[in-house]
Amino acid sequence: VNAREGDARRDTIYALSRALGEGLRALGYATDDNGFFPIQSVYVGSPARVIAGGRFLFERGFTATMQAYPVVPRDRGVLRFTVTSANTAAPYSCLPESFTHTLHTGG
Repeated sequence: VNAREGDARRDTIYALSRALGEGLRALGYATDDNGFFPIQSVYVGSPARVIAGGRFLFERGFTATMQAYPVVPRDRGVLRFTVTSANTAAPYSCLPESFTHTLHTGG
């Protein structure tokens, strides 16, 4: 599989990771991504925001690992996204907008 599809899959992962990271940073969110790595943590703050954001996104077809206190400092809650070659561009194009809606409407 790697010989046949490896380069194309890696290109897909890179493109989706880059779009996700750039989109979230353009909206003003701090991420821990410094090279468009396919696992990206986005800092959202309080445990309540982590839980609300994770639920909101899950209900809309996005999976984000939720990390809240005591795993991380109380005010440094994280939603973590993992991009794979099975993902497609369509969901990632609307993720930053959904993410913003989550955190600005009570999340």
